[in-house]
Amino acid sequence: MPTQTLDDQIRQAEEHILAGDHGDALTLLHEVLSEDPTHTEALNDAAVKCLEAILQQDPTHSNAFFNLLDTLALTDDLELVIDAYLRYEEQIPDTEEKVEYAERITSEAQQNVDEQAAAQKVGATLATWENNAAHSNLINASEPQGTPAVQDLEKLVQEWDNGAWAATPTYLALLSQLFAQTTGAVVECGSGVSTLVLHKLNQHGERRVISLEHHHGWYERLQTTLPQDTTVELYHAPLRSYDGFDWYDMDSIDLPSDIGLIICDGPPGTTRGGRVGALHVLCKGLRPGTIIVLDDANRSRELAALLDWDEAFNVHVELFTEGKGIALAQIAEQ
Repeated sequence: MPTQTLDDQIRQAEEHILAGDHGDALTLLHEVLSEDPTHTEALNDAAVKCLEAILQQDPTHSNAFFNLLDTLALTDDLELVIDAYLRYEEQIPDTEEKVEYAERITSEAQQNVDEQAAAQKVGATLATWENNAAHSNLINASEPQGTPAVQDLEKLVQEWDNGAWAATPTYLALLSQLFAQTTGAVVECGSGVSTLVLHKLNQHGERRVISLEHHHGWYERLQTTLPQDTTVELYHAPLRSYDGFDWYDMDSIDLPSDIGLIICDGPPGTTRGGRVGALHVLCKGLRPGTIIVLDDANRSRELAALLDWDEAFNVHVELFTEGKGIALAQIAEQ
């Protein structure tokens, strides 16, 4: 049936509504919906007018009441549903269906309030983190001695040749600076060219440096690239299930108790829970002042991880949104 004919039927239904012939109007509307169940005008305008007219003549008409609420619910506008419910609910007999409907829209209303409050809280939190980054106290203004030159880092990235997956020289320079600023063990989550930088930074073995890699082929590439005398402890750590997330299997790894720096560029973003597991699994090695570097921080799962860490570990966060985003987090003093 052509769309114009459907529109003609809707107009006829509206004429029946004005004449008080609600039964004929509903019959026409049902015919329209049987032809095109998604017809917006039939669902929203004419059907609502018809049902409202029925309830104005007979406020106790339960079927019209619930059909009106169901029709309004199709607009995804909860306020319209609540308004209609409050206008007619006193006249509608108290039935189990009415109680269930009241509970449902009350629950949905509360959920909307909670979601809006959460969104406002997240928005305010992100603004605070970005402001923290603009006035960073985790990155020293002066570059520490002994960090690699940018030209050397650029050459290293080119030699590593991992395309878009490779860390940028700017990111590697930041890691180098934070390595120089911190003390204690270093844990790298996800290996790559950054592992080679850590090897160069820790050539004399002053610190324990652990690198975790879940992908066996990638692990083998790093293992053959790193010198045999490297001080980096490279582990093949497949992902396994934890409570609420997947993360590296640490059962056979001796976890350091003095972690000063965590470099979190893994596991992949598609992993269940993203990278939230880092602090939960490594928590026994954390200490006040531990710094966490989180790459890809603009992605939703990484932001969710930061929110989780903020709540669970009371971290100070600095969010740098340029490019893919980098976040720095620091475990607060007790």
